[in-house]
Amino acid sequence: MTWVDNKVYKHRRETLSEHKMLTLSDMTPDEFKQARKVLGLSQSKMAHQLEVSYQTIQAWEQGRNPISKVVEMAVLHLLNTSGIAKQSPQ
Repeated sequence: MTWVDNKVYKHRRETLSEHKMLTLSDMTPDEFKQARKVLGLSQSKMAHQLEVSYQTIQAWEQGRNPISKVVEMAVLHLLNTSGIAKQSPQ
């Protein structure tokens, strides 16, 4: 590997690492599942809301697939528009 190849490879690795940090959510599988249940949605209905398959919902809830920031934002939007996130505990 030449010096240039090494620099390109290192940059590509760093870029991929930064991309993962920006795209992966902090939402855990349990938090995702809890949000779905709070919304009162089945896996199938949540899949419809997020425009994914119910198998994708299962994979997120079981921790087999990572949850992206986009999905986390969509779930938070569903919670906000449902009024659930706006309710304060009594």
